[in-house]
Amino acid sequence: MTDEDSCKKTLCDKSLGVNLVSHVANSFPDCMCENHSVSNDSVGPVCDNEFLIHLIMSPVDVDEITSELKPEVNREAATRGMSCFRMEAISNSECHRLGAQRELLKNNKHKYQGFVAIRTREVRGLLSASSKAYCVYDTALPDEKRHSDVMCALREKAKIKEYQIKLWGLMNNSYYSK
Repeated sequence: MTDEDSCKKTLCDKSLGVNLVSHVANSFPDCMCENHSVSNDSVGPVCDNEFLIHLIMSPVDVDEITSELKPEVNREAATRGMSCFRMEAISNSECHRLGAQRELLKNNKHKYQGFVAIRTREVRGLLSASSKAYCVYDTALPDEKRHSDVMCALREKAKIKEYQIKLWGLMNNSYYSK
C-alpha cells in the first residue's frame, strides 16, 4: 500500500470519530499526508496560498454577550478535524449560503453568525519547535468537493491547548460576521 493509499484510508475512516486526529498524528507524523489527495472526491492537496473558510455558529463558537469568538472555536481540530471550505472555489455570498444551510441541518439549534477566512500558510506556519502544529488536508466529500480539515499534529495536552489559543488568535483576526 502506498503512502497516499494509507493516508486516504485513514483520513476517510469515519469509525475513528473523535479519535481521528490523534490517530492521524500518530500514524503520519509531520503532516506527511498533506502532500497527497486523501479523498476520492479531492481536487488535490490544499495549497499554502489558499484561504480556508470556517463557518461560525452560535452558541458553540460565539460568546452571545460579547459576540466575540470563543477560544474553543477550533476545538475539533484536536479531535475529529476542524471543517473548512477552500476559498478559491467559494465566494462570500456562497459562505453565507452554506452557513444558512448548516443552520438548517442543525435544526436551528445553532445559528450561523459568519465565517473566518485564513490562509493555509498561516495555519501551517504555527510551529512547535520546528514541526507544524497543524496540518491541512483536502477531505473533499461527494457532495462538497471544497471541503478540507485542519488537524492538530501535536500530542501533548499542554501543547495542544497552547496552540489552540494561537490558532484562535489567527481566527479572531479574520472573523467576518454576517
